[in-house]
Formats: sequence, structure tokens, C-alpha cells
Amino acid sequence: MTRPNGAIPFARVPPCLEKLAEARRWVGWRWESRRGGKPSKPPLTVIGGQANGYAENNVPATWATLADATAAFDAGQVEGVGLQLLKLSGFAAIDLDDVRGPNGDMRPWAADLIARSGSYAEWTPSGTGARIIGRVPKAHEPEHTAIEHPKGVSGGWPPPSTLRPDLRFRL
Repeated sequence: MTRPNGAIPFARVPPCLEKLAEARRWVGWRWESRRGGKPSKPPLTVIGGQANGYAENNVPATWATLADATAAFDAGQVEGVGLQLLKLSGFAAIDLDDVRGPNGDMRPWAADLIARSGSYAEWTPSGTGARIIGRVPKAHEPEHTAIEHPKGVSGGWPPPSTLRPDLRFRL
């Protein structure tokens, strides 16, 4: 499958996450079509710069180092690199879905949440979502929780220079 319209190509992992480079917590991914043609980006196991089947989000043996994942990207084997947060003590991520309004601006609730987090934030590969990654108390165990927000709202997006890469949530 080719990248969906509006999707953002992978560039590089931000410096604030490079501290985790040696940890076997990285996967590759590439765009695929789900049933009904909806785009998906399943995690892929990467070994020696090659994609080697599907990774599993709850099986650390299917994950790799950042070097392996970026080698697979550089070789054209995957379209992006992902970090697995399962049982990664002290880190959490918040995925914000459908945060771009009709003009491409960030919806106000999402811009406010990102600004208040004081953490690293990025657009998701779809180009319509955003992700916040930050530090949390060590006792925190990451969970997968969905938060629904009303659609049809538009608003401004804080410029990237206002987002601090220090990884500390302040919510």
C-alpha cells in the first residue's frame, strides 16, 4: 500500500528518545490496507536491516534496537520506526486521534493538552493525529486507554518551537 494522502513520512527518532536506543523496544512498520481499505501500520520485527514478519506489541522477543529498526528503514524495508512502551517504567504516551480540523489546524482541545503537557509531541504518521510522549512516576505501568473527543472543532496549532523535548508531563 502507498502512504495515505496527508500521511507524514518518517524522518528520524527525536533526540529525546535516543536514550532508549540500545533497549530492545523498537519495531518497524509499513502501511497496509485493512479490511475495507482502511490504512494500517502494523509493527514489524526487524533483524539486521531486514523486515522479518510481524512484531507483537506484547512479545518483547519480537522487538529490536533502534539501530536495527533504522537500518531497516534506511534499506527501504519499513516505512517508519516505532517505540514499544509495554512495561517501560517511567514513560507514557498519549495518542490524540483526529486532531486536525478541516483547514489542517490543530483542534483547540488537542493544542491545549499538548501545551499543558510540557513534553515531546509529534504528528502521527497518518497526519491527522498527534502523540505526546513523556516521563511519569516510575510506579506507572502504561495502559492502553482511548479517550473520545467531539469532532467538528477547529483551532490553532502551537508551532513546534513551543514544544519542549524534556519529557516531563505536567497534566
